[in-house]
Amino acid sequence: MTRARQHAGQGSLFDERRPTGHGSHRMHENSQRSWRELDFTGRKLDLCRALAELGVASTDRQLCQHLRRQDMNYVRPAITRLVRDRIFAEVGSVTDGLTNRRVRKVWFAAERAEGSEGGAA
Repeated sequence: MTRARQHAGQGSLFDERRPTGHGSHRMHENSQRSWRELDFTGRKLDLCRALAELGVASTDRQLCQHLRRQDMNYVRPAITRLVRDRIFAEVGSVTDGLTNRRVRKVWFAAERAEGSEGGAA
């Protein structure tokens, strides 16, 4: 069976029936429980989509603006939870142009963004 055919019809990243990356076995029961426990609805899902749409490591403010929100408290707690859950990782910091303070930049934990080390907030 070809690799393409082996992965054809593969479910979403959060589908417990999805084989592991190398396709030799299915996820262990404890891994399946962990995936089910992650809450990818509401703000967390919005933030994951926003970060993917931006395509580069971003600050909380950049994500907030991308979601067309005014209140930073809309995104901060959810971003902190995504970092804690190892979905996002802090990959650097920049000086925020509005507050003149150092702020974090985040990207998906499994990979690093191009240009994650700089840029204006």
